[in-house]
Amino acid sequence: MYSSFETERLLFVPLSLDHLAGYHVICSDELVSRYGLQGAFKTIDQSKDHLLKISTTPENPDVVNYALFLRSPLDTDDISKSHPIGVLGCHLVIPEKKAALLSYRFLPVYWGKGYASEALKAFLPVFWDLHPEVEKIEAIVDRENVPSQKILVKNGFRSIEHDIAGGVLPLIGPEVRAPPFIFQIQRNFKEGEDQPKWVLWFRAGS
Repeated sequence: MYSSFETERLLFVPLSLDHLAGYHVICSDELVSRYGLQGAFKTIDQSKDHLLKISTTPENPDVVNYALFLRSPLDTDDISKSHPIGVLGCHLVIPEKKAALLSYRFLPVYWGKGYASEALKAFLPVFWDLHPEVEKIEAIVDRENVPSQKILVKNGFRSIEHDIAGGVLPLIGPEVRAPPFIFQIQRNFKEGEDQPKWVLWFRAGS
């Protein structure tokens, strides 16, 4: 089992059923689920079922997912005193491809404050150490979710292809959306190395 750890502002705790109440607050939020294919969960049982699928269990020993708490909860913020402000991790490891799939969710009140980027930067070396067999991490991001794309690019991910399956976003409507981007980072990525021009565009526009 992997351990808890801290960054300057965040406490990382292995995700478990102990976090169900806070996880449901995150997953039932319409804005959080805006770009997800599953939509917002309506019941806590839905959140529980999903939480069990992305938590480390004997059936899913390779999963590495964290509940993220503020180390210093805001005095005016009741949520951060008892619940995680977000979740982040890799819930799917594909041994034959030496790859893992990244996902993260944060409550809207904490968007734009650098928490997601801080969490991702700290998570990557932890995951690499836990899974030496994995050579790349991928993330699937809706093409309209530019803030999430910027977070990934800032932390070394590159867009490699479109997901040919496309998808339906429940909050937007039943129409089929344009295929999302697939972002990827390689184990041997070194911060500061040369990047394509589109990466520099993202950084200039952030």
